[in-house]
Amino acid sequence: MTPGHPPLHQLVDLVKGDLSTEQQAEIATHVAICSQCAAEVAWLEHILELYRTDDSQSAPAAALAQIRKLFRRESASQGARHLRRIMAVLVFDSANPLHAVAMRSDMNVKRQLLFRAQEFDLDLHVVSVGAGWIISGQVLGSDEDGQAELQGETGTLLARAPLNELRQFTLPTVSVGTYTLVVQLNDTIIQIPNLEIGI
Repeated sequence: MTPGHPPLHQLVDLVKGDLSTEQQAEIATHVAICSQCAAEVAWLEHILELYRTDDSQSAPAAALAQIRKLFRRESASQGARHLRRIMAVLVFDSANPLHAVAMRSDMNVKRQLLFRAQEFDLDLHVVSVGAGWIISGQVLGSDEDGQAELQGETGTLLARAPLNELRQFTLPTVSVGTYTLVVQLNDTIIQIPNLEIGI
């Protein structure tokens, strides 16, 4: 199951009983503790019951095709409006003396930072290369495509790199400074403001 709420099609399959035993148990457990998903399941059960007891005639195929087309267009536009923005929180920094017991001799050359952003973790590595710094990282907890962007203090785009199949990225070399790192996924934007590099 994907992190967060199960997608609608999985809730439909739950109501219809079309999931594997493992998926059924996993999603039912989530629904039992999530009022939003429980309400959607109750609504889907009601709709399915209406469908089972309905003895009316079907609409013409052309009319059904038009309705499906309108529904897909509406779903696509709603998806664009529901872009989530999450501010990441630092949970580990190897430059912090409490965390850097084994890394003190290497502290000025390589730094690891771990950020949490709800169901996602961002593992960043900052490496000194000559007079500059290379930032690389990996988004954990996501199977979505996306990209990482580094912005300057005024919000100007300085560097961009796509996420590979392992959700890893490497940005071009940057100089010492304070930046904002933005990771864009399909429907989520994760921000790390005030990221100090080489300071």
